[in-house]
Amino acid sequence: MKEFLREVSLLGPLEKNKTIKFIITFKVDEKGNVNVSAYEQVKQFLINHNITIKKEWANRVMLEAEGKVADIEKTLGAEINVYKMGNKTFYMGISKELLGFPGTTLPNWFLNSTAGIVIDNMTIESPFSFKKIKNKKDILASIKSPAPQDLWYYYGVKPFIDAGWSKGMKIGIVVAYGDPNLSSDLSLFQTYYNLPSGTNIIIINPGNVKWNDDWSPETALDVEWASAMAPKADIYLSVASDASSGSMYGAINDLITNYRPNVISISWGADEEKGCDWLLRKCYDVYHSIFINGYNNGIRFYAASGDYGAYANPEMTKQGVIYPASDDLVVAVGGTVFYSDQYYYEEGWEYSGGGCSKIVPKPSYQSNAGISLCDKRAVPDIALVSYNIEFVAGGKWYLGSGTSFAAPIAAGMAAVARSGGWYIDGNSLYAYYGDDLKYKLIFYDIKSGNNGIYTASTKWDAVTGLGSLDLYNFIAVFSGKSLSLDGYYLSPNIVNSTGKFYLYYLLSSQLAHIGLGADIRQHGSTTWLWDAKNDVLIDFTSSGSTWYNRAFDLKNTQSSPAAGYYDVEWDVFHGAPGKSSSNLLYSPIKENSLVIDSNPPTVTITSGPSGITKGDVSFTWTGSDDYTSTSDLLYSYYLEGYDSGWSSWTSSTSKTYNGLPAGKSYTFRVKAKDKAGNVGPESSRSFTVYAEVCFYPLPSGLGTIVFNNKVYSSGCDLYNVGTYSAEANPSSGGWIFDTWESGVASKIYIHDPSSRSTLVDVSGNGNLIAKFDALVTFYTNPQNLGSITVSGSGKGTGTYYNGQQGAFDRISCTNCYTITANVPSGYSFAGWSTTGYVSVGDPSKQSTSLVVNGPGTITVNWKAQYQLIISSSDGGTTNPAPGSYWYDP
Repeated sequence: MKEFLREVSLLGPLEKNKTIKFIITFKVDEKGNVNVSAYEQVKQFLINHNITIKKEWANRVMLEAEGKVADIEKTLGAEINVYKMGNKTFYMGISKELLGFPGTTLPNWFLNSTAGIVIDNMTIESPFSFKKIKNKKDILASIKSPAPQDLWYYYGVKPFIDAGWSKGMKIGIVVAYGDPNLSSDLSLFQTYYNLPSGTNIIIINPGNVKWNDDWSPETALDVEWASAMAPKADIYLSVASDASSGSMYGAINDLITNYRPNVISISWGADEEKGCDWLLRKCYDVYHSIFINGYNNGIRFYAASGDYGAYANPEMTKQGVIYPASDDLVVAVGGTVFYSDQYYYEEGWEYSGGGCSKIVPKPSYQSNAGISLCDKRAVPDIALVSYNIEFVAGGKWYLGSGTSFAAPIAAGMAAVARSGGWYIDGNSLYAYYGDDLKYKLIFYDIKSGNNGIYTASTKWDAVTGLGSLDLYNFIAVFSGKSLSLDGYYLSPNIVNSTGKFYLYYLLSSQLAHIGLGADIRQHGSTTWLWDAKNDVLIDFTSSGSTWYNRAFDLKNTQSSPAAGYYDVEWDVFHGAPGKSSSNLLYSPIKENSLVIDSNPPTVTITSGPSGITKGDVSFTWTGSDDYTSTSDLLYSYYLEGYDSGWSSWTSSTSKTYNGLPAGKSYTFRVKAKDKAGNVGPESSRSFTVYAEVCFYPLPSGLGTIVFNNKVYSSGCDLYNVGTYSAEANPSSGGWIFDTWESGVASKIYIHDPSSRSTLVDVSGNGNLIAKFDALVTFYTNPQNLGSITVSGSGKGTGTYYNGQQGAFDRISCTNCYTITANVPSGYSFAGWSTTGYVSVGDPSKQSTSLVVNGPGTITVNWKAQYQLIISSSDGGTTNPAPGSYWYDP
């Protein structure tokens, strides 16, 4: 009482003849039922004392009475005075006993039956702040306000909205005064955000609604955002005639008794320690019966936790919490700042109401969860977006902040859940608090933000409660669905300090908003490096195990990692990449699973030409590296002067080039790349290609070739491109020069092939062939008689007379001749004789084969022929017979 009197100024008694209303609330049993006979007895008592019963509710949790101030004071033993607190003036009835006068005139049975007697018109604060947007497009360019679709996705509501959930659900909203433009405001809001239209709004106690600067915007935002989160639900708007506690809680009871909504949103409240009735009993004691009754009838309540941070008053001078958010049957909804730049994520709002109740006992769901900050009820339970949110009121756009947004958003989400038969209340929200994995799947655990006294931290805290709710995962977990990490590995396992590697995750899940990330640390260190930019967010909509991967880019880490062995942590988390990664679901670590190699490999050419060489060249090389084995190194090579560029990477350690153009200088370069992607310095060899000229005096060994003043009997030599002199020198003893040849596909050009001395152009590899012929001398014996004819396909055919010579190509034709003796008159063939390298097939035959293997002679021998003529006149006999010849033996 003393505290109350310190906070207010007494202006004087209320006029005695003035007729005022007051509220009586009744105690209920554990099921929310009122003792009917006690209720009727109280009611009759009032009537008997000139008090009129103005309104009754079917659940009998409260009744509204009316009477003159004098009669009320006399009947209840109260004194009704006018007070001032700040800039607010109100009347309030207080028990005379509390004021120091003789005790109350009420009988004990009356006091034992009732929970509270509320005699005041003191207004309830609406925890809400806003400003009008003068130019919507301009301000939206600098302030990113979340659209309903952003929240659908992030809070896991979208799959259910797409499936038509929330249809047939009833969302109750309690406000004072109302919004005269509600229908058009909602239509404008829905059109701008492309939301379903035609929301069914049932207004309870509409009265003569006029614009109120505080409550009309409150009404608009409550309806717009509740409907946005549950587009197919019906809105039951219960409008109190004023903002006094009796009227406001009466409006709640109107919903409970007559309309039975599935959920009720409450975006207002007041310091829970303020007296709410004539005995200055706390609001929890006075109004808790309403929530018991509603809860037992299947209704769930969602109240704004306040906009004063850890304080219970707008001046932020008194630490505490507000009611009805602190009621244990109400879900207290705190506030967050919602970011939607690169990813969706949240921080605790600096004015999010939270702390410890001094009135409400700690509920079992918090005791069982081990919430240890408070001895009594801890506030809030959850937190949702409350900062920089758009809405329409009076046909104008506003930008607002406050947990007034969070409450209807929560109620809308809860209505969606109820479509599937799920309740969002204290029991369900805290059910899996002790199961770390399930807790982290259901909630976005918000770990940053401060409300003046308390700081957001791991799991429950007095800024954001359990965190913000992921409805999809909430329902999935309660449906028995789960997530597991069944396998993981990385590839490649060696990278450089600015490289990229891929982490693979084998995930089995039916949940949503699962992030994949990673941390690395040098083995033996305790400092983790992280890569925020390339974390990924995955939404699962069906069961089954699937390999997922994400790239870890070392360029995005906090510092450039040094070379060495690293431990890798595979992060599977719930929430926005890079923002909620501490909300880890799985974080297995493999030590020494990654090598960061900043040192490039080396390569050495082990064989290959240098200086002057011919056009067919081969190179071999070997490489080495600190971390990559020799067999895993890759190489690229480049023959400068021939290749158009570096080759693709290969594991080969050799390279051969054939037929390189002569007369050019080349540099062969090779470099190595390790598994980390480091490319080492080049190793190189320079050389000049000369043409390979091969010398062939033919027949072999029977002559020489003088080329560029160097004598060759055979073999090859290297010459640069150019023009050189050549001379053929046949061996003595019957050999003579025939012609020059260069062979097929030779790059040797002979100026005068028929000249023993000539010039030769060398432009590439080739042969220089000097062909020599064998001289054969033909003789007839006796001399100068007859002739010899050589026929065939080789060189040297023709008819020869005694002493004549013929040049024969021993190489191209040795056994391709026929020789015939042309017998002179008076002689007969007497045989062949040869010398040197010449032979005949059958010396006794006039025509036979001839073989020329080199120089030599061929002689044909003749026999003279004689005739003996015997005349018949001489008589005698003759032998041989006449007509025969005698030959000279």
